[in-house]
Order: sequence, then structure tokens, then C-alpha cells
Amino acid sequence: MRRRRTLGANHNAVFAGLLLIGALLVWQLSYDWISSAFARTQSLQATSRQSAQLAGSFVAEQDAARDYAAHRGSTRLPARAAAHNDFSGRLAGLRDATARLDVSGAAPFLDDLDKLQRESQRKPQQLARLYRDVNGLDDAIDAAITESIGETRVAVFKALSLVALLAVLLGSAGLGAYRTNRAARKSFLRQLAEHTRSLENAQRLARVGNWSKDLEKGRTVYSKELRRIFNLNSDEPIGASFRRFDHPDDAEMVNHIVADAYKQRTPYKVDHRIVLNDGTVRYVHEQAEFTFDSKGRATHIVGTLLDITERKEAEQRLAFLAHHDALTGLPNRILLTDRLHQSIPRAQRLGRVVAVLFLDLDRFKNINDTLGHAVGDELLKAVAERLKKVVRAGDTVARSGGDEFVIVLDDVADRRDVDVVARSIIDTFKRPFFVDDHDLFVTASIGVSVFPSNGSAADQLIRNADLAMYQAKDKGRNTFELYNAGSHDAFSRKLSLDSDLRKAVQCRQFVLHYQPLINAQSGSIAGFESLLRWQHPSLGLVPPGDFIPVAEETGLIEPIGEWVLETACSQQRAWKAAGYPSKRITVNISARQFQQANIAQTIGRILVQTHLSPECLEIEITESLLMRDVNRSRTILNQLKTMGVSISIDDFGTGYSSLGYLKLFPIDTLKIDKSFIAEIAADAFDEAIATAVVTLGKSLNMRVIAEGVETREQALKLTALGCDEMQGFYFGRPQSAEQSALLFRDSAAAQTLRA
Repeated sequence: MRRRRTLGANHNAVFAGLLLIGALLVWQLSYDWISSAFARTQSLQATSRQSAQLAGSFVAEQDAARDYAAHRGSTRLPARAAAHNDFSGRLAGLRDATARLDVSGAAPFLDDLDKLQRESQRKPQQLARLYRDVNGLDDAIDAAITESIGETRVAVFKALSLVALLAVLLGSAGLGAYRTNRAARKSFLRQLAEHTRSLENAQRLARVGNWSKDLEKGRTVYSKELRRIFNLNSDEPIGASFRRFDHPDDAEMVNHIVADAYKQRTPYKVDHRIVLNDGTVRYVHEQAEFTFDSKGRATHIVGTLLDITERKEAEQRLAFLAHHDALTGLPNRILLTDRLHQSIPRAQRLGRVVAVLFLDLDRFKNINDTLGHAVGDELLKAVAERLKKVVRAGDTVARSGGDEFVIVLDDVADRRDVDVVARSIIDTFKRPFFVDDHDLFVTASIGVSVFPSNGSAADQLIRNADLAMYQAKDKGRNTFELYNAGSHDAFSRKLSLDSDLRKAVQCRQFVLHYQPLINAQSGSIAGFESLLRWQHPSLGLVPPGDFIPVAEETGLIEPIGEWVLETACSQQRAWKAAGYPSKRITVNISARQFQQANIAQTIGRILVQTHLSPECLEIEITESLLMRDVNRSRTILNQLKTMGVSISIDDFGTGYSSLGYLKLFPIDTLKIDKSFIAEIAADAFDEAIATAVVTLGKSLNMRVIAEGVETREQALKLTALGCDEMQGFYFGRPQSAEQSALLFRDSAAAQTLRA
């Protein structure tokens, strides 16, 4: 009996040992199943967070790139580089993670993100691409998470089944085997509890909770993380259904999707909003599936809830940046054009008017240069807020770029109403803008185009309003101007001339013509006045009056003026070397040239380069130019006089008509304006003016020249009045240097005067 008991005990021990081995194998197998499935789920959830963070990183890079482009400061470069490196690193990490986890469908979106990352500029279209890529990538990862969670659930179910089977076997083994196996079973349960805690931690980190509902018993089980998503305590009841948290605007849509999934016996997934007890709104990604019995009745529903608020906010930020200005928050050019495309057909149907107002701040660059770009940016924000208050709620105020704003007045009854709004905008700029302890006064120039009279397409209306704005600036700024085709053609010609003029500077298309200065007493050539001409390749010889104003406005007059000085001095030097009796060459100096700080040094340098004596050069300026800044003008003229250069005043008597400046400046020559010469032989008033100028010049020891002499009577009258020199068509038209040299050889000027 003892032997049997011993044998039985041995058998029990062996059986218990085998059961223990089986338990260990079950524990190891279950551990491997759960660990593998859980590790993949945790990795996929971490990858989902990486995807959400990638959009935020791109937004940070976009802001840093825009800040660097606006300021071009070296202090912005490190921030821009750091943001760029952060985005690149996150993208590379996301690519490695999806490849390692074999996320199906992720590669095309990552490839497009990689291309987008290498592009140098971020336009709104690229932002839209990023928005689509991130959404697509998130869908692929969500699908992989769903699959992995399903695998985890299956693994847990398998493990629990094996544990149950093991418990039955242990119960039949008797007390000895039970005691032997007890420690192993407890160890397994501890491991299972640890895995459960790990799964809860993973859900907490990934912000994903799970729930299951027994549809027959009406009992629902919620995970701890799902309670945290709903901001509930562990013991706080959720209620009959967590559907009560659904946002009112999304509830009908969610119920419809769930009902369709039930009818079609398919899983469902949906992004929607929830409203917490404190009123906070969050975004969640919900997915679940029903379990049906053999009779087709739904017995259970199991699902997960993922908090995607950060991802949604990043997507909304990207969408906003794609259609709005980052500084002012106003619509950008893309959104402006889209709204204008909607307004035009509506106005066409209703017989209404749509107006586009293109607004540019006058001399905004001065504020940026003097007070800094930070103050300039704050001023732009203040302008945006003030403009929004002037127009109606249904109108659009957009920022086109820089200091330019575009306003679309929608559904206007009459064009005269547009004028009222434009005047209101002009008036609102009369009040100062208070920015960083500065009272800033700024005005605006506004161009207006109206549908349908000024265009039928959105781009055309914006372009015409832009052109009208430049017309407003030409009229003195701080005003508005309605687009008209005639001004458009003139402005287009001006733009074309501007472009051609820049090419002319590069290709040296300019030539100098020379008009002789005739000694009134001897009839000999005293010198020449150099006159600039533009040899246009298609328009032919363009006179200076057609292009000098454009050159002044664009700043091209400075290189052109230097070329004129150098060419004229070289020609005078050549004439002197050839033995021709030309005493001096006269060169006109424009206002823009005279404002150069180093104009005297430039003239001195050119004299040295051309080896021309300063006494052979005469600089001609207008009296109005002298009086712009008396002290500066006197300094420059004294410098030139010290060098030995002569000074001539053009159009004397037509400017300030003040004699006081004659004693302030070292003037050598007075030139009587041609307006007093035309009728000098018949008009006593013109003769009196010419006599007075000649007498004044003689008394001040100045040379007096009469320009615009076209007849013999005018020449004889001026000679009788004592005029020193004359020039005009009577003696010779402006002509090339080669033709002017002939005057020296045949003495044509002297013969003309004596005839």
C-alpha cells in the first residue's frame, strides 16, 4: 500500500512535473504572443505620434524660413537651420520606423514628403501637399495599429484559453500537483498583470483607450486611458453610453456610420469631436467592430478611441497657413482670388458690382529703415485691423505681400458706393497708429477696378487695380484712382521704356550730340553743349525728354550721367588735341546726380581719367535745383569752383526768380531761357527781360548766353543787347561729334553770323 502511495505520489509528482513543464511552456508561449503583439502596437503608436509631430515641425520650419526671408539677418539663420534639421530628422526617423514595422501604404506619402522637404520655397500649394501626405500617412498607420491591436487581442484570448485549459488539468491532478503548480501559475498571472499594466501605460502614452460592450447584458468595460480621454476619475461613472460625449454637430454623422457598420457587418472608423464635462472640445479617432453569433445577432462590440487633437490642430494650422497671411492673419492671395471667383458670378446674376481696391502704404520703407522691421510688422498688423473695421463683414481684406493690401467689396449696388468706401479708407489713415510708443502717421495710395467695366476675371481686376494704384502714386499719393485703359497704356509704355532703358545701360545704346556755343561778337565757336540721345534699336533716336524722367525715377541716371561726363570730357580732349578752337564743353547735371554725396569727387576723377583741364568743363544746372538745399549746393559748387570747373545756370528767370542766390554761389554763366528769346524782336517785354539779364550778368562779371536762337533777327537783337554767346538752330542743330568737327574746318558758324 505504501508502495502504491509512493508510486501514486511519484506518478502525481511526475504528472505535476509534466503539468509544470506544460505551464511553463504555456507561459512562455503566451508571453511571446503578447509581447510580440504588444511591442508592435506600442511601436506603431509611437510612430503615430511621430507623424503628428512631423506636421508641427514643418510649421516651425515654415515660420523660421518666413522670418529669415523677411529680415535676412544672420541672427535668424541658426533658428532656420535648426528648424530645417529638426524636420529632416523627424522625416528620416518616420521613414525608418514605417519600414521597420512594414506599414503598408506609407512609402508613397513618405517619398512625397521627402521631395517636399528638399524644395527651397514653401508655397501654399506645398502646404496643401503636406496636409494630404500627413493625412494619408496617418490613415496607413491607423490601419496598421488597428491590425496590431486585433493581433494583441487574439494573443490575449489565446493565452487566456490556454490558462483555462491548464487550470482544468491542474484541478484534476490532485492536491500535490496543484501545490506544485501553484507557484508557476501565480508567476504567470503576475507576468500577465505586468503585461496588462504595460498595455495600460502604452495606451496612456499613445492616448488610445479601448472599450467593449456586451450587447446582450448591456454591460460595458472601459480602459483607464479611455476614462482619461474623457477626463473622468477611475471611479466616476461614464454613464449608459459614452456617446453622450459626442459633439452635437458630429453626433448624427457618427450614429449613421455606426448603424451602417451594424447593417453591413463591417468594422468602422471615424474621426469626430467630443465635448468633455468642462466644455473642452477634443478630436478622437474611433474604430470598432461588432461580434455576431450563429443566428446573426450582434452579441458584442469592441473598439478603441485615439486622442488625435494635436494632429488635428497641426492640420488646421497647415490649412490656415495655406490660405492666410502669417503676420496679419488676413486672407492671402490664394484665398482672395478664390473669394473673388465666387463674387463675380454672383454679381453677374444679380446685376451688381464687385470692386477691387489695391492699397499700398506710402513710404512704408522709411519706417522699416528708421524704426526697424519689428515696428514695421506691428504697423502692418494695426493697418489690417483698421481696414477690417472700415469695410462690411461680408467684404474681404487680404494682404498681398509687403505693405500691399487688397480689398474686395462684394455685392455693391452702385459704383459711386465704391468711391465712398475708398474715401473712408483714405480718411481713416488721418489718425495716427500707436506702435511701440510711436505715433506713426502713414498714408495710402489706392487703385480701384470694378466688375464688369474694368474686367471680368479675378486676375484681371487685381492687375488693373494694381496699375491704378501706381497712377494714384504718380498723382501725389494719399489718394485713390479708378482704373482707365488710357492710363494703363501709358503706364505699360513706361514699364516697357524702363525695361528697355536698363538694357540700354548694359549695351551702351547712348550717344552724345553737340550743339555749338557761338561768340556773339566774333561769330567763332566758343564751345559745345553736350546733349544726350538714346539710339533705341527699334524706336530710333529717342530725345532725352522721353527717357530722362524714367532714368531719374529708377536711379539709372547715375550710371548714365557718369557716362555722359566721361564721353563729353573725352571728346573735348580729342578736339583740343586736334587743334580745334573749342574752349569748353558744357554738361547738364540732373537733380538725382547732384544729390549724390560724392558728385564733386566723381567729376574730379573723370577729369583725371580723360586728361582734360578743369577749365575746359562747364557744369550746367537749373536754379530750382540749387535752391532745394542751399547749404549743400553751395558746398558742392565751391568744391567744383576750387577745382577750376565753370558753373552755368540754365533757364535763368523761370525758377525762383530770386537774385539773392547769385551772391551765394560761384556762378560763371547765366543762360537766358528760350521762352524769352522767341519773341524778343517783336515783344518789348521779352526784350526788357533779356536786357535786364544781360545787364545783371555784366555787372556781376558773369557770361550771358541766350539759348533757342532760331532767326537772324533774334541773333542781331541779342548781339546789340551785349549778349556774350548764343546757341540755337540758327547756328546749328545738335549733331554727332564727327559732324560737329566740320564746323571748325569750314567756319560755318562765323559765316552764318556775318551774313
